[in-house]
Amino acid sequence: MDDDAIRGAQRTLWQAPRIAAEPAAAVGIAALLTGAYKPAPGERVAVIISGANMTVAQLDGRQHGVREQGGTPVPASAELRFRAACPGDSQAIAALHAGSWQRHYRGAFSDAFLDHEAIGYLLPLWTERLATPDPRTRAILAERDGTVVGLAYTLLGQDATWGAFLDNLHVAYGLKRRGIGTRLLALTGQAVLDWSPSSGLYLWVLEQNSDARAFYAARGGVCVERGQVPPPGGDPARLNGQPTGLRYAWRDPSQLLASRP
Repeated sequence: MDDDAIRGAQRTLWQAPRIAAEPAAAVGIAALLTGAYKPAPGERVAVIISGANMTVAQLDGRQHGVREQGGTPVPASAELRFRAACPGDSQAIAALHAGSWQRHYRGAFSDAFLDHEAIGYLLPLWTERLATPDPRTRAILAERDGTVVGLAYTLLGQDATWGAFLDNLHVAYGLKRRGIGTRLLALTGQAVLDWSPSSGLYLWVLEQNSDARAFYAARGGVCVERGQVPPPGGDPARLNGQPTGLRYAWRDPSQLLASRP
């Protein structure tokens, strides 16, 4: 495995399960993430991660500058910034997404799916999304010291009644309540208005996710509909029962611009 793949696996291990692994310990994960090793259908894979000669500062990029896509050094003092996602971000986004599911979808999605299948399901999804982006999508990242810490992914013009669909909004655990989610919402609102000033914006959130519901309501979102949560990949075995989702909508996304920090 090359160095970039191993560093990507180290970041994935830190961002999702919070494992600080040294490079040699991350080789097995790198092989799975890059497709160098492809499990057979139905095969259950276990990876032993041993060795921990790595500090949290190194993984977060605080001790040394880290490199972004293209090899540009990012100084250790770099602050939070926002940018469009690119194909090289698929691993980091999948890890962020999986970590969010594991923390907030427990009880709605099966433990087996969250603990053993989520990253394998999400990595191909994000790889495809970013490799051939639809012109009616907007993928906005929050990045801190070269590490992806937030994501907003929107499909423009998705619904004739409600407008653009914010399919994903995730912020890294430990960095919530710092204005990252609010800023991502504001940037999403601006992107929607730039595309169509008359468009609304909506999203679906789990009924059980009370913190997220309070966050959206505080920023002007109105709950307008209830519905059954679809299973990931269409597989009912990945759900626990029939969890309920709530549609929150903003008829005028410009109200999100006023709430940005």
